[in-house]
Amino acid sequence: MESAKKPDQSGEACFIMPHGTEVKGETISFKELFRRCCKLRVKDICPEIAETNPTFGETTFGEILKGRVRFGRYRPGYSPDKSETDKSEGVAGEQWIKLLGPDVDNLRHHVVLWGIAREFLSFRERPKEERGPSPFFSKREWQILLVAVLVHDFPEAIGGDITFEKKTEEEAKREGEIMRRILHKVGLESIASEIMEVLDKRERERDCPRPSTL
Repeated sequence: MESAKKPDQSGEACFIMPHGTEVKGETISFKELFRRCCKLRVKDICPEIAETNPTFGETTFGEILKGRVRFGRYRPGYSPDKSETDKSEGVAGEQWIKLLGPDVDNLRHHVVLWGIAREFLSFRERPKEERGPSPFFSKREWQILLVAVLVHDFPEAIGGDITFEKKTEEEAKREGEIMRRILHKVGLESIASEIMEVLDKRERERDCPRPSTL
Protein backbone atom coordinates (compact mmCIF):
# COMPACT_ATOMS: atom_id res chain seq x y z
CA MET A 1 0.00 0.00 0.00
CA GLU A 2 1.65 3.19 -1.17
CA SER A 3 0.83 6.62 0.19
CA ALA A 4 0.52 9.89 -1.66
CA LYS A 5 3.71 11.91 -1.72
CA LYS A 6 4.33 15.62 -1.44
CA PRO A 7 7.55 17.61 -1.82
CA ASP A 8 9.09 19.00 1.33
CA GLN A 9 10.97 22.29 1.51
CA SER A 10 14.18 20.62 0.36
CA GLY A 11 12.48 19.23 -2.76
CA GLU A 12 12.58 15.67 -1.42
CA ALA A 13 9.36 13.65 -1.56
CA CYS A 14 8.00 12.56 1.80
CA PHE A 15 5.05 10.51 2.98
CA ILE A 16 1.77 11.84 4.34
CA MET A 17 0.80 10.50 7.77
CA PRO A 18 -2.17 8.10 7.51
CA HIS A 19 -5.24 9.15 9.49
CA GLY A 20 -6.81 5.73 9.73
CA THR A 21 -6.60 2.12 8.66
CA GLU A 22 -8.49 -0.30 6.44
CA VAL A 23 -11.03 -2.63 8.03
CA LYS A 24 -12.63 -5.10 5.60
CA GLY A 25 -12.25 -2.76 2.66
CA GLU A 26 -13.43 0.30 4.59
CA THR A 27 -11.09 3.04 5.79
CA ILE A 28 -11.89 4.05 9.36
CA SER A 29 -10.22 6.61 11.59
CA PHE A 30 -7.98 5.56 14.46
CA LYS A 31 -10.54 7.14 16.79
CA GLU A 32 -13.26 4.86 15.43
CA LEU A 33 -11.00 1.82 15.71
CA PHE A 34 -10.33 2.66 19.36
CA ARG A 35 -14.07 3.10 19.99
CA ARG A 36 -14.79 -0.32 18.48
CA CYS A 37 -12.17 -1.96 20.68
CA CYS A 38 -13.62 -0.26 23.75
CA LYS A 39 -17.10 -1.59 22.93
CA LEU A 40 -15.96 -5.21 22.66
CA ARG A 41 -17.50 -7.35 25.38
CA VAL A 42 -15.64 -10.03 27.27
CA LYS A 43 -17.98 -12.67 25.85
CA ASP A 44 -17.10 -11.54 22.31
CA ILE A 45 -13.45 -12.40 22.87
CA CYS A 46 -13.44 -14.98 25.68
CA PRO A 47 -16.75 -16.90 25.63
CA GLU A 48 -15.17 -19.52 27.88
CA ILE A 49 -14.92 -16.91 30.65
CA ALA A 50 -18.46 -15.66 30.06
CA GLU A 51 -19.82 -19.17 30.54
CA THR A 52 -18.67 -19.22 34.15
CA ASN A 53 -19.18 -15.50 34.82
CA PRO A 54 -22.06 -14.17 32.65
CA THR A 55 -22.08 -10.73 34.31
CA PHE A 56 -18.40 -10.19 33.59
CA GLY A 57 -19.01 -11.54 30.10
CA GLU A 58 -21.36 -8.63 29.33
CA THR A 59 -18.80 -6.04 30.46
CA THR A 60 -16.99 -4.07 27.75
CA PHE A 61 -13.23 -3.77 27.53
CA GLY A 62 -13.53 0.01 27.83
CA GLU A 63 -15.50 -0.26 31.07
CA ILE A 64 -12.93 -2.62 32.57
CA LEU A 65 -9.85 -0.61 31.60
CA LYS A 66 -11.23 2.85 32.40
CA GLY A 67 -9.96 3.94 35.78
CA ARG A 68 -7.84 0.82 36.30
CA VAL A 69 -4.34 1.96 37.09
CA ARG A 70 -0.94 0.94 35.83
CA PHE A 71 1.93 0.30 38.26
CA GLY A 72 -0.68 0.28 41.00
CA ARG A 73 1.44 -1.85 43.31
CA TYR A 74 3.76 1.12 43.80
CA ARG A 75 1.00 3.25 45.30
CA PRO A 76 1.50 4.16 48.98
CA GLY A 77 -0.82 2.00 51.04
CA TYR A 78 -1.38 -0.45 48.19
CA SER A 79 -2.74 -3.89 49.01
CA PRO A 80 -3.59 -6.57 46.41
CA ASP A 81 -6.83 -7.17 48.32
CA LYS A 82 -8.04 -3.58 47.87
CA SER A 83 -10.19 -2.24 45.06
CA GLU A 84 -8.47 0.16 42.66
CA THR A 85 -10.83 2.91 43.87
CA ASP A 86 -10.71 2.12 47.59
CA LYS A 87 -10.12 5.38 49.48
CA SER A 88 -9.81 3.85 52.95
CA GLU A 89 -6.06 4.31 53.10
CA GLY A 90 -3.07 5.17 50.95
CA VAL A 91 -3.42 6.54 47.41
CA ALA A 92 -6.60 5.45 45.63
CA GLY A 93 -6.65 4.73 41.91
CA GLU A 94 -8.17 8.06 40.86
CA GLN A 95 -5.68 9.92 43.04
CA TRP A 96 -2.84 7.96 41.43
CA ILE A 97 -4.04 9.09 38.01
CA LYS A 98 -4.28 12.73 39.11
CA LEU A 99 -0.80 12.51 40.57
CA LEU A 100 0.99 10.90 37.62
CA GLY A 101 -1.26 11.81 34.70
CA PRO A 102 -3.42 9.97 32.15
CA ASP A 103 -0.66 7.54 31.15
CA VAL A 104 -1.25 5.50 34.33
CA ASP A 105 -4.95 5.11 33.46
CA ASN A 106 -5.07 1.71 31.74
CA LEU A 107 -7.45 2.96 29.03
CA ARG A 108 -6.09 6.45 28.33
CA HIS A 109 -2.56 5.02 28.27
CA HIS A 110 -3.29 3.80 24.73
CA VAL A 111 -4.18 7.29 23.53
CA VAL A 112 -1.16 8.89 25.22
CA LEU A 113 1.24 6.37 23.69
CA TRP A 114 -0.46 6.64 20.29
CA GLY A 115 0.14 10.40 20.35
CA ILE A 116 3.82 9.87 21.16
CA ALA A 117 4.17 7.31 18.35
CA ARG A 118 2.42 9.59 15.87
CA GLU A 119 4.71 12.48 16.79
CA PHE A 120 7.76 10.25 16.34
CA LEU A 121 6.57 8.97 12.96
CA SER A 122 5.55 12.45 11.78
CA PHE A 123 9.23 13.43 11.54
CA ARG A 124 9.16 11.67 8.18
CA GLU A 125 6.89 14.48 6.97
CA ARG A 126 9.24 17.25 8.00
CA PRO A 127 11.90 18.95 5.87
CA LYS A 128 15.11 16.95 5.63
CA GLU A 129 17.11 19.49 7.64
CA GLU A 130 14.65 19.11 10.55
CA ARG A 131 14.84 15.31 10.61
CA GLY A 132 17.34 13.03 12.20
CA PRO A 133 18.56 9.76 10.73
CA SER A 134 15.25 7.99 11.50
CA PRO A 135 14.49 4.82 9.53
CA PHE A 136 12.19 4.96 6.54
CA PHE A 137 8.60 3.84 7.09
CA SER A 138 6.07 3.13 4.36
CA LYS A 139 2.44 4.13 4.84
CA ARG A 140 1.56 0.50 5.57
CA GLU A 141 4.28 0.28 8.23
CA TRP A 142 2.99 3.49 9.78
CA GLN A 143 -0.52 2.05 9.93
CA ILE A 144 0.70 -1.18 11.50
CA LEU A 145 2.75 0.63 14.13
CA LEU A 146 -0.02 3.08 15.00
CA VAL A 147 -2.65 0.33 15.24
CA ALA A 148 -0.31 -1.80 17.38
CA VAL A 149 0.23 1.10 19.80
CA LEU A 150 -3.48 1.92 19.91
CA VAL A 151 -4.57 -1.60 20.91
CA HIS A 152 -1.49 -3.10 22.58
CA ASP A 153 -2.82 -3.35 26.16
CA PHE A 154 -6.46 -4.28 25.54
CA PRO A 155 -5.81 -7.92 26.59
CA GLU A 156 -5.16 -6.54 30.08
CA ALA A 157 -8.92 -6.21 30.47
CA ILE A 158 -8.87 -9.98 30.90
CA GLY A 159 -5.51 -10.74 32.49
CA GLY A 160 -4.74 -7.47 34.26
CA ASP A 161 -1.66 -5.26 33.98
CA ILE A 162 1.24 -7.61 34.60
CA THR A 163 4.59 -5.89 34.14
CA PHE A 164 7.17 -7.78 32.10
CA GLU A 165 9.42 -8.85 34.95
CA LYS A 166 6.45 -10.54 36.64
CA LYS A 167 4.78 -12.01 33.54
CA THR A 168 5.30 -15.75 32.98
CA GLU A 169 5.62 -17.37 29.56
CA GLU A 170 2.15 -18.87 29.98
CA GLU A 171 0.64 -15.46 30.78
CA ALA A 172 2.42 -13.91 27.79
CA LYS A 173 1.05 -16.60 25.45
CA ARG A 174 -2.45 -16.14 26.82
CA GLU A 175 -2.19 -12.38 26.32
CA GLY A 176 -1.05 -12.92 22.74
CA GLU A 177 -3.99 -15.21 22.00
CA ILE A 178 -6.46 -12.64 23.36
CA MET A 179 -4.84 -9.96 21.21
CA ARG A 180 -5.23 -12.12 18.09
CA ARG A 181 -8.92 -12.60 18.88
CA ILE A 182 -9.38 -8.84 19.34
CA LEU A 183 -7.69 -8.01 16.02
CA HIS A 184 -9.85 -10.49 14.14
CA LYS A 185 -13.03 -9.37 15.91
CA VAL A 186 -12.58 -5.72 14.87
CA GLY A 187 -11.80 -6.72 11.29
CA LEU A 188 -8.02 -6.37 11.17
CA GLU A 189 -7.34 -9.85 9.83
CA SER A 190 -5.35 -8.50 6.88
CA ILE A 191 -2.65 -6.96 9.10
CA ALA A 192 -3.11 -9.02 12.28
CA SER A 193 0.02 -11.12 11.70
CA GLU A 194 2.15 -8.00 11.13
CA ILE A 195 0.77 -6.31 14.25
CA MET A 196 1.47 -9.44 16.29
CA GLU A 197 5.02 -9.49 14.91
CA VAL A 198 5.55 -5.92 16.20
CA LEU A 199 4.14 -6.79 19.63
CA ASP A 200 6.05 -10.09 19.85
CA LYS A 201 9.29 -8.34 18.92
CA ARG A 202 8.70 -5.86 21.74
CA GLU A 203 8.44 -8.80 24.16
CA ARG A 204 11.49 -10.64 22.77
CA GLU A 205 13.77 -7.62 22.97
CA ARG A 206 13.24 -6.98 26.67
CA ASP A 207 16.48 -7.38 28.59
CA CYS A 208 14.82 -8.71 31.76
CA PRO A 209 14.34 -12.49 32.24
CA ARG A 210 10.86 -13.92 32.83
CA PRO A 211 9.94 -14.98 36.38
CA SER A 212 10.17 -18.65 35.42
CA THR A 213 13.86 -18.21 34.54
CA LEU A 214 14.92 -16.33 37.67
